[in-house]
Amino acid sequence: MVRDDGRWWIVDKTTGERFGSPLGEQPRRYGDIGYLSRRRDGDRVIIHVAGIHSPGSRGVVHYLAHHLPELYQQTRDGSFSLAIRCHLDGLTVTGSEILTGPHLW
Repeated sequence: MVRDDGRWWIVDKTTGERFGSPLGEQPRRYGDIGYLSRRRDGDRVIIHVAGIHSPGSRGVVHYLAHHLPELYQQTRDGSFSLAIRCHLDGLTVTGSEILTGPHLW
């Protein structure tokens, strides 16, 4: 994540493409961007969940709740990161999808 011109962005380091939250745009649109990573540290598994705004974090959890088996098929037990786009109705997450990734480490 990087901060530029007063906004936070998630940057895909493989392509250089950056993704900003639609909540930060004018006119304001409804949706947000979240980040998920899983990494191994010895015998521990560390999960990172973040959103550009708080709904982005909920979007990551929504994605996991609806797509965990297919994500596991793609990543198995490896370390990875990905960005999620979520759709909102007010503050309720109504949908989520991968924006970029999963990128294996």
